[in-house]
Amino acid sequence: MQALVDVTIAASASRTRDLRRVLTLALTGDVPSPCVEDAVLVVHELISAAFLNGTGPFHVRVERSPSYLRAAVTDRGGRLPSGILQPDGRGGAVAFRMVEAVADTWGVAHLPAETVLWAKVLLS
Repeated sequence: MQALVDVTIAASASRTRDLRRVLTLALTGDVPSPCVEDAVLVVHELISAAFLNGTGPFHVRVERSPSYLRAAVTDRGGRLPSGILQPDGRGGAVAFRMVEAVADTWGVAHLPAETVLWAKVLLS
């Protein structure tokens, strides 16, 4: 798999905007336009959930295979995102509904010292 983005960032709106721009540029021309939009939305929502539930710094990695994009956001919080466990409230579950609607698969790897939110978007 080819890494398109592999960065560690602090929780900030400007860093999220920068990351969206970098990801859009990395995908444009090589990936169908609807998939670019889907991938950027999914990464944004994963980062938002990590910012809300975890502690930084946050590691963001987006990889491309011939048939899909895989995005993963790792935080140092070591706890499950609240939106998975609770109904909509203060934006928690909304991000996961958006990821679920757009991504082909997604999940959470909950480890003692970190949490990894990941999703795959098919390139069809």
